[in-house]
Amino acid sequence: MSLFEIIGDSFLATDGTTVIGPEAFNDAELVGLYFSAHWCPPCRNFTPQLASFHEELTKQGRKFPIVFGSSDSDQQSFQDYFKDMPWFAFKFKDEKIEELKKKYGVSGIPWLVVLDKEGNLVLNEADEEVPQGTPVFNEWVQKVTVK
Repeated sequence: MSLFEIIGDSFLATDGTTVIGPEAFNDAELVGLYFSAHWCPPCRNFTPQLASFHEELTKQGRKFPIVFGSSDSDQQSFQDYFKDMPWFAFKFKDEKIEELKKKYGVSGIPWLVVLDKEGNLVLNEADEEVPQGTPVFNEWVQKVTVK
């Protein structure tokens, strides 16, 4: 299966309304799936760390698109939380969110899954490595090139 067969091909841009497709992932080294929610205190602590990680990679010229899968129960909470994120999102209540959570065994949040550009799993629970800083991204890319 290709990446977009796995994650779908329609996402929300950072403005929360513009719909984007696979073209937004061109030249991506890896892709992140970030499962989180506005109501979750550990998520609200981790999201700024992930945003800093993402922004630092961007400054380094690295492309690591992340797609946010919300576990929020209402649209307003989703929008309030997503507006502070520098990446894409699945539409609120998109069926792909639950499908992907099941596929990757997501048992809690926050949870970050890293895939290669073909859709192969590189690292599950990558949220545990993000606090180590952007050098871990090189390790993730290395896992792909070693295959």
